[in-house]
Amino acid sequence: MGTQRKGFTLVELLIVIVIIGILAGLLIPAVVVVLHKVKVAKCGANLRSLMQSAAVYRSMHGGRDMRLPREQGGAFWLKLSQTNPPLVHPVKMAALYSCPVSTTDPAPGACEYRGPAADANGFEGGDPVGADLSGAHGPGRGGNVVFLEGHVHECEESSLEWQEAGTKTRP
Repeated sequence: MGTQRKGFTLVELLIVIVIIGILAGLLIPAVVVVLHKVKVAKCGANLRSLMQSAAVYRSMHGGRDMRLPREQGGAFWLKLSQTNPPLVHPVKMAALYSCPVSTTDPAPGACEYRGPAADANGFEGGDPVGADLSGAHGPGRGGNVVFLEGHVHECEESSLEWQEAGTKTRP
């Protein structure tokens, strides 16, 4: 009869640690990419929610012509929390008006999204009404653009939609 072996040898433990390290090295970059995509999706959801609130504004506060707010830039979105009752809850306002991808801290009561550069009531169906601030998603990455109909596109900096948003929206 031989002696019974208890536990693992040092070599076996080192092999397991090396394998775990290799797997972590392969998975961590993928997790970082997924987390970035989740933040971009949340950013798009914020813009979609703001556009839906603008549509509610149009029906509740826009008069007989169902007009959108006349404010331009970020003030267009901020107008939605200045109605009675507010369309964007004042306590939840900071989360909705800030881009989760952006690395800057927004000023209290400010909006980190661009709004229309002119009176949005003159916009047509395919026009961008809002977008991320340039560089909010990182250098050269573009961002999300929301259109008058309410749909949101994630755009590369070189895309035509992002460039059009650059002329039709402003901070």
